[in-house]
Amino acid sequence: MSQILTSGSVCLVMMFVATAVTYADTVDAKEDSKKSEPAAPVELSVAPLDHVQYPETRPAWVGQQPILDDGPVDVWSVASSGYETIEECDANLKVMQRIAVNLYIQHVTGSVREETFPINDDWIENELITDRYEGTILVGDVEQQEVAVRLEFDQETRKKIIASYNNLQVYDRLVSTAVLIGLGFVLLICVSALLGIVSRRVQRRENIQYAV
Repeated sequence: MSQILTSGSVCLVMMFVATAVTYADTVDAKEDSKKSEPAAPVELSVAPLDHVQYPETRPAWVGQQPILDDGPVDVWSVASSGYETIEECDANLKVMQRIAVNLYIQHVTGSVREETFPINDDWIENELITDRYEGTILVGDVEQQEVAVRLEFDQETRKKIIASYNNLQVYDRLVSTAVLIGLGFVLLICVSALLGIVSRRVQRRENIQYAV
């Protein structure tokens, strides 16, 4: 009888242990499955700082790549960075305009010299700008101002740029020629002076010989 009770107790203990192990494995499997599941995307209440939203009224030419050598008129659009005020945008835009015009002059002439063609803000404003845009953009969650202009370089403008470049080349050649002439003149004076010194020494020796 005692053997039967003992055997029954052992069986109960083994069943309990097996059940506990199975339950623990099930719990571990559930935890692993939770860890392996991808986390649900979290919706941002604040837009990323580098995200820029433009209004629907923004013209298509703003931010457009330069259109060069594709017709009688070359087009270069320039836009300011985003700022709180229009005045700040205008100040930044003037710098960007000069950079764009210099790059265009380099494109036309192949020269990187700044004095190739004199430029100033008034000339850009009166001769090149054909359209202007002012608008509000959203950078992240912050509203900022934007200003853009459309620069157009017609055939007459290109002719002026090329003529100025050619004149500069002529001037450079004249300067080089003048420098060479000046160096030649200096060399001639030095040679003449040297010959004069040698001639006087020879004459002096001859006079001494005659005196003896």
